[in-house]
Amino acid sequence: MNGAVSYFSTNHFNPLNSFRMSPSSQKIEIRSATIQEGKTTLSGRVCVSPSAKALIIVAGVDGVDGENIATNVEGFNQLHEASLSTLHINLLTNQEILGRENIFDIELLAHRLAMVTRWARLQSQFESLPIGYFGTHFAAAAALQATSLLGRLNNIYAVVSLGGRSDLAEETLGQIQVPVLFLVDEKDLTVKDVTRRAQQYLKDSQTLVYSEDQFTNQVAEWFLKHLPDVGDQTLLYFHSKFKDAIAETVIVH
Repeated sequence: MNGAVSYFSTNHFNPLNSFRMSPSSQKIEIRSATIQEGKTTLSGRVCVSPSAKALIIVAGVDGVDGENIATNVEGFNQLHEASLSTLHINLLTNQEILGRENIFDIELLAHRLAMVTRWARLQSQFESLPIGYFGTHFAAAAALQATSLLGRLNNIYAVVSLGGRSDLAEETLGQIQVPVLFLVDEKDLTVKDVTRRAQQYLKDSQTLVYSEDQFTNQVAEWFLKHLPDVGDQTLLYFHSKFKDAIAETVIVH
């Protein structure tokens, strides 16, 4: 339902704390990832789940307000339990983070997320998987903007926005064709307000308003609901076309 709002409760103010709690029974392969395109090099970590059904690209801007998305992989274990692989990436370099203006440059962040997506598509373990975006804070707006540019033609099927400033991507929201889930702290009146405005432009969106953390089960279930099966023939067709278009555009290390 467009604009649906759900309320649920768990146990702490900072939602990212929920991503540190439950151990995984899956044997997850974790390794570092270095993504280079042109003069830009981004760092992150990859968690490959056995028999993965999809890849979730977890994007953030590390070092801003204590955020540590690129290295915080343990807390996403409930996604791994649901057979979702994750790629955790910092969209800015350490030098770029020093310039506060870069944090607000949503076009730059969206471009970086598209760059990461191209890299993922050239990796054998991810090349045929549907993709979902999980963007936090400023990277959430970038995930929305990147989705408006890439969309299902490039196998982007769902977006989760955690505490994000969706108003920073407002001009492109009407072009988004995939479902969007907003995770909003019930005490954050600013984000609640901008989320309500954003939903006026979106065809399919839902808001989960939390009073505490521990919502990764709901996020995993939501992704599984909205991501297609890896054997979907339409998905395989678009993957083939997309891979042909980007084949030599990324240097992989």
